[in-house]
Amino acid sequence: LHALVHPDQAILIIEDTAHGLGGRLKGKKLGTFGDVSIFSSERTKIINTIHGGFAASSDDGIIKALEKIYRQANPPGMDKIKQILHTLVYCYYTKVGQDRQQCPETVYKQYGQNLIPQMTPLEFAGEFEPLYACKMPGAIGELVLNQLKKFETFIPRRQKAAQMWRKWALSQGYQVATPIEKSYCTWLRYPVIVPEHKKQDTAWIEHDLGMEAGVWFQTPCHPNPREIPDIPIGWEVSKTIINLPTGLWVT
Repeated sequence: LHALVHPDQAILIIEDTAHGLGGRLKGKKLGTFGDVSIFSSERTKIINTIHGGFAASSDDGIIKALEKIYRQANPPGMDKIKQILHTLVYCYYTKVGQDRQQCPETVYKQYGQNLIPQMTPLEFAGEFEPLYACKMPGAIGELVLNQLKKFETFIPRRQKAAQMWRKWALSQGYQVATPIEKSYCTWLRYPVIVPEHKKQDTAWIEHDLGMEAGVWFQTPCHPNPREIPDIPIGWEVSKTIINLPTGLWVT
């Protein structure tokens, strides 16, 4: 992008907004601080298309360069598109559908044989995943556009869930996140620092709280397990942080 768009400019700012969709700082929306912003719509994010994401910029040159990259990318095969859609339907019926407690076996029988893993073996090995170089199919893009129209209406529910988790965590003596001044947090997840042994085995979260902890930040460069020296705080946090779900129907 730098060479194509602004060869005379010292540096372009790429803003990683994978976890911050809808957030604001001092009234300015996250995703508008950088020259170009990257958003994720992977299945654990605020907008969900199982895999994928989208980019935004107010710079005409960058927009044209992104469009060129998109035009040159190949679409995934029909089998892969079908697999993505099956996984999306499966996640809906087993995670948020009203009958999710009663129908997992039926849904798995219909859709569960063709699910996309949350992270591929190549990702865990720290290698390039060819699927992520594909352009987003039109059917998946429609899901993004539909969710963009309404996702902000669900943010207050996430904020309410975050307050619930904050109250619980403080009652347990755990360290919690404190938003910086003049920020508006959308709370993709609510981070809590717990004793290391409770991070190593998170079965207690499902047993005590009825929630799935998920696989979040096992190392500072998650999901890659390689050892990285000279970042002691990163290692300490990754060994003690849990991230509780906020997409809850809190009453």
